[in-house]
Amino acid sequence: MNKKIIAALVAIFVSVPLTAQANIKNRTATLPSLAVIDTAINSTQKELNGKVIYEVCITKNNSCPNKQNFMEGSGAAALPLKIISANGFSHGTQMVSTALSANPDMNIVFIRIVGNRVNGTRDITSGDLISQAINWAVANKSKYNIKAISMSQGHHNLRGPAGTNYCPSVPLVNDAVNYALRNEVPVFFPTGNTWDSSRIDWPSCIPGSIAVAGTTEDGNVGGWSNFDTSLVDFVDLGVFNVLSPTGTTSRMVGTSVSTQLAAAKWVRLSSFKSNLTYSQIYELFAKTSMPAKGVNFTTNRVINIQGALNG
Repeated sequence: MNKKIIAALVAIFVSVPLTAQANIKNRTATLPSLAVIDTAINSTQKELNGKVIYEVCITKNNSCPNKQNFMEGSGAAALPLKIISANGFSHGTQMVSTALSANPDMNIVFIRIVGNRVNGTRDITSGDLISQAINWAVANKSKYNIKAISMSQGHHNLRGPAGTNYCPSVPLVNDAVNYALRNEVPVFFPTGNTWDSSRIDWPSCIPGSIAVAGTTEDGNVGGWSNFDTSLVDFVDLGVFNVLSPTGTTSRMVGTSVSTQLAAAKWVRLSSFKSNLTYSQIYELFAKTSMPAKGVNFTTNRVINIQGALNG
């Protein structure tokens, strides 16, 4: 049974969303939102234009701005500019700028899951942080009108050859992805960039998630993009000019970019066709997608947002 069918079966079950924290009044955001799980963000950039409507921090070692492991509200996902620029934390700002380029008619809820050590370097991120972030987004989906979740992170320390069940089992993350799916909130992950044309990164290999591979500017799947014909859900452009926390732009190549573009387009389509369920939106994307060639395979999963909007 392929990944898409498994996801559809999981989505059949109905669950009641978790109640948001009692000290926060329920309200629905006017625009739809994408929840972006990543490193940190400089939300003061004018190019973001006030689109980051809420910030959350879930880390280890009390590295949120309040010196605790959890914080939410203005500045919760922020870091000093000298840290965010020098130690790999710029990825979050880059991903948000990419998503908003694909869909400026949405808001961003940013969830930081990468802590910083005393010397400013990145701390480890584990499955429990990922699951907490996903669960928080689902619990607050009505309040912030969250239509999708994206996380452009993953790893390729996989075991087993292609064609086997090589995907690591991390129950907390599996359960969080399935919880999101039961509540009609798709979770987008990148397939990775390690030139593997038969296996994709964790957590994109999790059944129920949406795994996104990347194309080059010529429309074909990039050789750098990991791929598994039975597990990749969609493919999108993997080359993009991204915004840094300091306001400069640079060219980025990889499935991190593809994931944000695909998730942003999902938010756009689900808002335009608000009567459709998760499964119906998925099928519309699949039905209208375009073909592309890979290193030793072909695929027909390249997202065609205009075709989906007109479908």
